[in-house]
Amino acid sequence: MSDPSSNELQLALLQTNNQHAPDANGKESEPEIGSPVVEEEHKESDDEIIYELEHDPGKRTPIQYYDVNEQAVIRRRYIALGPCQPRQHDFPIRDIGGNRRFTSHWFDKYKWIEYSVHLDAVFCFVCYLFKDETKHKGGDSFVKEGFKNWNMMKNRLDKHEGGLSSAHCEAQEKI
Repeated sequence: MSDPSSNELQLALLQTNNQHAPDANGKESEPEIGSPVVEEEHKESDDEIIYELEHDPGKRTPIQYYDVNEQAVIRRRYIALGPCQPRQHDFPIRDIGGNRRFTSHWFDKYKWIEYSVHLDAVFCFVCYLFKDETKHKGGDSFVKEGFKNWNMMKNRLDKHEGGLSSAHCEAQEKI
């Protein structure tokens, strides 16, 4: 019997590069946000499903939308991929009490944040993967909508991390 981690490594980690199959009119189609994109390719058996994982958190399918039997595999694949941190991106400037923009140095202080180029917003990688929705309702700006208020960023990131019993800290313990 082979080591489960080596089997895991053999599975293809597919990322979308905004390249999708053309529709009937020859236009490229985007996968619908909120529904998993399933590749037609099968690796080891006909029963195995390979999901195409979206790295940009603003386009990502919520974990709970995946088949319950596949969620652990999806989580492991995202952990292997790591948070989306496009350090070389030219972050747009917005007028929020002055000209403000996201800055990549926040990735160094807050290793768990990820940036959506699609939405120009920040998300929490560990809460996306492991937030317990039944125990911690609400507080989804870092999970579902994304946070964009750059002049309040440090305060909001510190508040999101919270204390030892915060939803973020509980999610972080599961990685």
